[in-house]
Amino acid sequence: MAPARRSAQWSHDGVYAYFRVYLPGEDVIDRVRISDHKLEEVVNLRNFRDTSSAFGTWMGIDAEDEPLLVRDAGAQDIHALTLDLP
Repeated sequence: MAPARRSAQWSHDGVYAYFRVYLPGEDVIDRVRISDHKLEEVVNLRNFRDTSSAFGTWMGIDAEDEPLLVRDAGAQDIHALTLDLP
């Protein structure tokens, strides 16, 4: 079975493409260096409970090229974030 790849994102410097790989029993975020096609595993999501919508799951990249994901925290949890910028 070929892996399903979704949510491709470019690194900020354009050196890597990040993507999520779905295999039976395996869920990882990989990146590939464009210049030489070197594949690296960034994070294994084996125990990560993500959430999905009618459009599937979501993945982004932050300013440091770290993966951003939406986690399923349950229907009872409400979280707030306050951001104080200088």
